[in-house]
Amino acid sequence: MKRMIWAGKKVALVVLILVVGGYGAMEVLRSRLGEKEEEPEVVRPVRAEVLGHRDQGFKGIYQGTTQASKRVDLSFRVSGPLVEFPVRKGQQVKTGDLLAKVDPRDFKNHLDSANSQLKQLEAKLSEMKSGARAEDVSSAQAAVNAAQAQFSEAEANYKRFKSLMEQGAVSQVQYEQYRTAYNVARSSLQSAQGNLQKARSGARKEELQQQQAAIDAQRSVVEAAQSALSDTELKAPFDGVVADTFADNHQFVQAKQSILSLQDLSNIEMVVHVPDGDVVRMREKEVDNLTMTATLDSIPGRAFPVTLKEFSTQADPKTQTYQATMTMAYPEGMTVLPGMAVTVTVDVTPKAILEHKEDEGFSVPSDAIFSDGAATYLWLFVDGRVKKVPVALGELEGDRISVKGELSPGEIVVTAGVNFLREGQKVRLMTDN
Repeated sequence: MKRMIWAGKKVALVVLILVVGGYGAMEVLRSRLGEKEEEPEVVRPVRAEVLGHRDQGFKGIYQGTTQASKRVDLSFRVSGPLVEFPVRKGQQVKTGDLLAKVDPRDFKNHLDSANSQLKQLEAKLSEMKSGARAEDVSSAQAAVNAAQAQFSEAEANYKRFKSLMEQGAVSQVQYEQYRTAYNVARSSLQSAQGNLQKARSGARKEELQQQQAAIDAQRSVVEAAQSALSDTELKAPFDGVVADTFADNHQFVQAKQSILSLQDLSNIEMVVHVPDGDVVRMREKEVDNLTMTATLDSIPGRAFPVTLKEFSTQADPKTQTYQATMTMAYPEGMTVLPGMAVTVTVDVTPKAILEHKEDEGFSVPSDAIFSDGAATYLWLFVDGRVKKVPVALGELEGDRISVKGELSPGEIVVTAGVNFLREGQKVRLMTDN
């Protein structure tokens, strides 16, 4: 048994010697053939600036949430029991859709009564303008004749008793009775004669004006009744989503009592908090190209253009940031609701870069220039590597020099350590820190 174990150990030792010996032989052979292990490429840090302007602009990324551009609590202007409440929380509605309805029966009855009174007043005015009918004139004439007969009799009695009273044949009391009857008969005759005159000539101008005023007042009553009836239906004032409901169907609701909350989602607002330095740079006059986009966690892989709506005028006392509100159009075919997480990216390009002309030179630090003895060059930062570009030199101003070549505004030029770089070398941009 011991011999078998010793034999196994000898075999393992031989294999180990062969492996080590083989590796050593390979190393010797590799060294003789001049092979070397490939060393990892060193990424050199460099300083740089955006070509065209010493101010490189900036890019800011801010986190925030979405909110509806408009939110209103809706209520009735009349009181009554709900008879229809067809919407629910989260439901999308269009302008004019019925949201809720109060029992309209009492309001309809009031409107019908007001319309009936208005028609009566208008009919009366029409009669006054057209004059009385022939039978009305005949009736008025008959009344005058009767009043005339009564007056003639009363007048005769009055004169007779006046003479008797002067002779002392009757008492003063008896005389006063006939004198009163005479005055009453005279007034009745005058009234009957006036009615006959009206029947023949029509109503006077003042009477027509009074009747028209009564009609105008009644029309106001009708309009108020019509408005009250219309107010029994609560309709959507804009396209939106029902955010919440505050009543149940068949419940009695009071005027001005909130029934539901409606949010306008035709535009989405985003609220983010921006440091004071970024606020200043975003509002500088020389910044013409302010590009803002928003991405939502709920819609990965999509960026939406947004516009700046407003900044708050006071900083948050805890974070010392300013609240910025941006807006974007509601993305068609997608769902964006208030309270969703959003990331807003702000990219600012200085005006000087935008207005640069091709025939103008670029101002760069003089340390950015290097030469191979035959020409002068710049290093451009392109996709993580440097690219050599020949340039013609112009005027030197302080530590900067004007250059021309196949250059474009916004390209990144290396500004320090240019003599230690080679074509295509990997580099990384250094920050101020």
